[in-house]
Amino acid sequence: MATYKGIKGQTVSSQASDPASADDAGLLYYNTASGTFKVVLDGGAPIGAWSTGGSMATGRTEIGSAGSQTNALAMGGNMPSPAWSALTEQYNGTAWAEVATLNTPRRASGGLGTGSAALCLGAGEAPDFASHVEEWNGTGWTTVASLPAVRGYTPCGSGSVTAGLCFGGSTTPNHATLLVEKWNGTGWTEVANVNTARRFATGCGTASATLFIGGDPGPEQLVEEYNGTSWTEKTDTNNPHAYVGSSGTTTTATIYGDSYDSPTSQKTEGWNGSSWTEVAEYSQEHGSAGTTRTSASAAAYFAGYGAGVPPGNKGGSCEEWSYADYAVQTVTTS
Repeated sequence: MATYKGIKGQTVSSQASDPASADDAGLLYYNTASGTFKVVLDGGAPIGAWSTGGSMATGRTEIGSAGSQTNALAMGGNMPSPAWSALTEQYNGTAWAEVATLNTPRRASGGLGTGSAALCLGAGEAPDFASHVEEWNGTGWTTVASLPAVRGYTPCGSGSVTAGLCFGGSTTPNHATLLVEKWNGTGWTEVANVNTARRFATGCGTASATLFIGGDPGPEQLVEEYNGTSWTEKTDTNNPHAYVGSSGTTTTATIYGDSYDSPTSQKTEGWNGSSWTEVAEYSQEHGSAGTTRTSASAAAYFAGYGAGVPPGNKGGSCEEWSYADYAVQTVTTS
């Protein structure tokens, strides 16, 4: 049987701060700053939690979104009034601030990119679908080449303003689409279709390596992966997810949000490249909300139906997700 002495040595080391890597799993050490003995535990699956972030200035739902936990963008949306909004807010990890408005009001649009360089994709609910696209440069919006086909009911976006992907959503009333279009920085080209049409789904990754997760009309647990050429079905999520958010890559991702049949579900799942693991639930309903997309370990989920107000209303609360594949625990004696 292996012993601590055989694995880590005879002495207990002293460290000024806690380790920041799962590579130290099993290490017992003395933290000189806190004056306590600690041990690094291997999480096996993501260890994470949700915490309260800064509330948006204006509550809404059906938001286009992009960015990271410390630089997020909320584009347009469905407000109590008007139903189609051009309002844009930016998040710095602490607070939201209104910035330059979109050129065209929109709701149920898609988004991709960062908080400093993003695209807002399509818009609408039947029969008012749109194909227009706007690009954000960190200070203002510019109308760029439209999608080849109208796209509403929250299309998914992944990638960047120089290499992006638009998929999911609807091109005709009450029907999800198989259509996928790729952006090269100046124009759009149709590429391989997804295998199963879905709207109100979520996606994350790059233009050549993307996950397409959940959605309506279902099956809401379905996951597909794009490799730059074609789409392949992957392991289903453990729970149904539609009207949801996700962040990360094809090898490490997090999905969070409601399902069509369970609109108050707060299920969160982590992806390791081959399977899904349930992790901590968030605290409030966020149906058709905004989401950051760049990191599976640090994400924000904001506004939407519920979101700090009675279910069915349009709130502005924000929750932040963080996880690691290890945990540090203080050693106690009794």
